[in-house]
Amino acid sequence: MRLLISRLTSHKKPLKKSSILPGIIILLIPGFLKIVHSENQSKGVHYAKSQRLLEINHAHLQLMESLLDEGRKHNIFKPDIDPLQVNINIAALGGYYLINQHTLGLVYPVRRKTPSFRAGI
Repeated sequence: MRLLISRLTSHKKPLKKSSILPGIIILLIPGFLKIVHSENQSKGVHYAKSQRLLEINHAHLQLMESLLDEGRKHNIFKPDIDPLQVNINIAALGGYYLINQHTLGLVYPVRRKTPSFRAGI
């Protein structure tokens, strides 16, 4: 994640970090993932009632699309990248770290509180 942000902000005409981070950070907040997990257990009953959630997700996809468009202009991204798939992949990666935060250090030779491990998030 940090490598992606670094690459996008270090180009000749860099993207502003402020335009990238809001759309990504929400996917990495532990409380957000807990809410999503709980909602999945209840088969989306509350999400289905929320117009605001649709608006937020639409805005989030537009943000990702504009990020990808800007990256395409600078030949950073391929032309056929789907913003929805990028969002799903970011959520999956962030979720993996958060869901497994207590066991990663037990099954892999990593120390999850070290700066080098945290840099991978």
